[in-house]
Amino acid sequence: MMQYTGRAGTRDSGGTHENTGNAGRRYCGFLQPAVERSAVRLRTLFDDPELGLRLLAGREELDREIRWVYTTDLRDPRRYLTGGELVLSGLMWRDGPEDSDAFVAALAEAGVAALVAGTARLGSTPRDLVNACRRRRVPLLELPVTVSFNSVSDRVILDVVAERSTPSRGRGPLVSAVADGADTGDLARLVASEWGTGCLIMSTMDRLVAEAGMTEELTAPARRMMIDAYLRASRAPVFVEPESESAMTVFGVGNADEARVADWFVAIPGAHEVDSAMVAELGTALALVRSRLDEGRRVAAQAVGTVLRLVTEGNGTQPEINAQLAALGHDTARPAWVVAAEVSDGPALTERMLAELAAALDLPAITGRTDDEVFAVLRAPDDPVAVLTELRRRVQALDPALGNATVSMGVSAAVPVNALRGAIEEARHARLLARHRLDRGARSTDSGSRSACVVDGSEIATHQLLLAAVPDTVQESFRRRLLRDLQDYDAEHQSDLINTLAVFLETACSWSRAASRLHVHVNTLRYRIKRVEEITGRDLGRFGDRVDLYLALELG
Repeated sequence: MMQYTGRAGTRDSGGTHENTGNAGRRYCGFLQPAVERSAVRLRTLFDDPELGLRLLAGREELDREIRWVYTTDLRDPRRYLTGGELVLSGLMWRDGPEDSDAFVAALAEAGVAALVAGTARLGSTPRDLVNACRRRRVPLLELPVTVSFNSVSDRVILDVVAERSTPSRGRGPLVSAVADGADTGDLARLVASEWGTGCLIMSTMDRLVAEAGMTEELTAPARRMMIDAYLRASRAPVFVEPESESAMTVFGVGNADEARVADWFVAIPGAHEVDSAMVAELGTALALVRSRLDEGRRVAAQAVGTVLRLVTEGNGTQPEINAQLAALGHDTARPAWVVAAEVSDGPALTERMLAELAAALDLPAITGRTDDEVFAVLRAPDDPVAVLTELRRRVQALDPALGNATVSMGVSAAVPVNALRGAIEEARHARLLARHRLDRGARSTDSGSRSACVVDGSEIATHQLLLAAVPDTVQESFRRRLLRDLQDYDAEHQSDLINTLAVFLETACSWSRAASRLHVHVNTLRYRIKRVEEITGRDLGRFGDRVDLYLALELG
């Protein structure tokens, strides 16, 4: 039997595993910045002429300590904040003045060090945001459009690492290498050399990010087992023992307060208790690499969003759209796939997840958003059925880490670039249907997942698509009008009329098949259906009434 162990003991792969209860907070990682307090001051960043920060609120708070850096466009990022963070935001969450007060209130409650506002979207920092920061005593700095978030985050991370390091050790070889431009491959080789062991850097989407020094290739089942162990674990390290393969030690390398759905983790051969300082340094080095990748993706996503709006609003000519897509790296001569996705923890995480998923599937992709909707335009695969099956598997495998969060995804058919507008709409509607299924608590027919659902375009020719487009309040009103009296009757008399009605409709109103499914005599079934008709005022001999009741049950 395949097994993995953590500090709490051994659990087999079919058992119940502890989880943290949501997609965000976790304790399975290298990077635990709350453990050690730094002495990096906000004033240090403000005084740096290369950053060009302009102070808009909180001059008296410039001596605040910065513990870490966090970039977000969530309206309420509290679940990912533990206090002392320098928060970077492009203000994508702001639609009106009331949004500023809610956002700043969340930051103040979390105890952040300060807020740095980017102005690429709005042109300048809104006055209502300045006033909200003054009221809540949250220092506010404005970043010029000529300086990237990456410059600020790199500076904070390197300064925090320097403060935590002893004078004798200095910054450490891994962080120094990244500061000098090293990538993930360089880091894997450095780890293999420094630690004298092989090193794998993997993503939770089952992508090999980098490797070095490995003497044998892991099988697909072993990789999936490592991912599952990492997603389920509450503490690090996790020792994974695949059947007939060498044991592996698995560590997380993401921010301890961010979701695992697009995480990286490190695996090394054998069962090890690794030096915590070395582990922390690797986590910091990879955090630097990822912050650079995130910054590049954020900039590219803005350009992709512009093209998507040209397509959906019909404001661009086809040659203009083709030219912009080509400039972004999309091959306009090949058919395109459109994927619409929503992670309930926000669009920034959704963009990262889509980018990681496309890379895992080896499909060139560009990712961006229009308003709060996130899309990826991918080169259509040669075997779409096989790739869609694999996409579903990888997304639904995230289920153990999601907790109360959800991932809904819609995939269009492959289309030429001049039909991109229709593909975007198809992917959007498929995503709405996926979310509708999750809202109903329906299990995915493929995996049994209650937290992740992928719907492709071929599935949307169904009444469920129409239901997904109906506002929630209208759905609830319709359902209650038809079924409330029936539910009340069941509750009062301990009867089973709702289930009887559902089975009767599911069996195409066949008396014999429904009675068999319910394990009752046909005469008993006839009596129950008569009571249903009396209570609801509907005639199940009429097709229209059957449809109404069926739809009401679907909404339940």
